Amino acid sequence: MDKKIAICFYGQTRTAKVLDDIYSRMDYVDFFASTWNDFKNKSSFHFMTDFETKPVDCYKFINNTHRSIYSMYRVNKLKKRYEAKHNFKYDYVMWTRSEILFYENALIDFFETVKLDNKLTILDNITEDDNGNPYLTADYAFFSASHIFDLYASGHKYFKLLDNLTLEYGGHNYHAANILENNIEVNRAKIKHVFQYNKKSKRDIDE
Repeated sequence: MDKKIAICFYGQTRTAKVLDDIYSRMDYVDFFASTWNDFKNKSSFHFMTDFETKPVDCYKFINNTHRSIYSMYRVNKLKKRYEAKHNFKYDYVMWTRSEILFYENALIDFFETVKLDNKLTILDNITEDDNGNPYLTADYAFFSASHIFDLYASGHKYFKLLDNLTLEYGGHNYHAANILENNIEVNRAKIKHVFQYNKKSKRDIDE
């Protein structure tokens, strides 16, 4: 693959098995992760280009949504640090969570055919919730050029944005609002994936 690709994992680790099963084989991609230090077995992150865990109370968080987007900021910082150290920019970056399984062939097809532009690719359209707040159903994966994520990751500092939103639906509200606030143009894509974690069942981090 000609493009330089980074995949960044953020947020709480709910299941780590996906990482070894799928992503560890993709040696043409650099991987970064920022997650919370609330589980013991971190062996599934062995192939990461850079990886950190943070205490869940390391920052004065407004709510769990703020905690999640702070980890997006942190993983983007790891990505930026690596770019600066090696004097290059990734052509394309994917942000997702560790419990989402994207099929390798589907990702390869997407990365090879995607246009390198200033648009953010999302998996669903931005709509409104019942309160009139912006809403994004698929709030767990985003794709774009490296510099777009540098802009996007600054969202954790938008306390006014966080305060003004009802955030009844957490990240679904936040991500839609952050995209609109930053005037980021979007594309929509379909990429085959499955959830490995059911929020109604016990948390499983494959220990």
